[in-house]
Amino acid sequence: MSSSTKNKNLLFWRYLALPAVFLIVTLLGGMRLSVESGAFLFLPPTLFNLVLAVLLVAVIVRGKLLLIGEWFSAEFSVLKNCANGLVLLTIFSGSVQVINCLLPEKGLAFGLTAFFLLWTLWTNLFAELEAKKMLRSLAALLGFAFVFKYVFLASLVSAANGGGGEESWMRKLAESLFEKVSLGLLEIPEFSGATGYVAFFTVLLYGAGLIFLYSVASAASVSKERPEDGSASVSSETTS
Repeated sequence: MSSSTKNKNLLFWRYLALPAVFLIVTLLGGMRLSVESGAFLFLPPTLFNLVLAVLLVAVIVRGKLLLIGEWFSAEFSVLKNCANGLVLLTIFSGSVQVINCLLPEKGLAFGLTAFFLLWTLWTNLFAELEAKKMLRSLAALLGFAFVFKYVFLASLVSAANGGGGEESWMRKLAESLFEKVSLGLLEIPEFSGATGYVAFFTVLLYGAGLIFLYSVASAASVSKERPEDGSASVSSETTS
């Protein structure tokens, strides 16, 4: 494959595919489906979502999934710097909305999940992790938050509201465990079951965006090194 074709592919992934992926995450991250009518609801992110998103993007930079020096430089044209800035803005907005998707809306569940995400992101910020290890760490973090909200909490809330029938084992578990000691754990709004499928697709798409981001960074560093090697070999041949 010629270098011009590789450059075109790199431009496609960086300026078209990546923003498209994170914009879709931005759109889907705030979507919920009403349990009564099935209508779409859009919940805006809270201020704490923005704080966690800043930490998440900082972890992405710390793990070298995003190399700032290759996105902004005084040697680049103004147009290129602005285009790169818009791409990074879509990455930040996608990070805000994937956290909006994973955080419970209120109550003790919100506090527990928010503390878990804050603590994990803060510790990862100072950890010496390679890019691939950072990807696995973020996948485990987002996966655990998804299971806690959309599998564990959603089942308990549905069972406590009588969604599984009178003899549902989840309802009996909810009544026996959380009738008097829930401390607000189940005080979250109930949404349609399709909301979990939308959230699952959103988290998968965000993970795919991070993988694309890592691939673009690797391809850019490889293409940056090759011309130097080529020029060095040519110069060595001429000297000899």
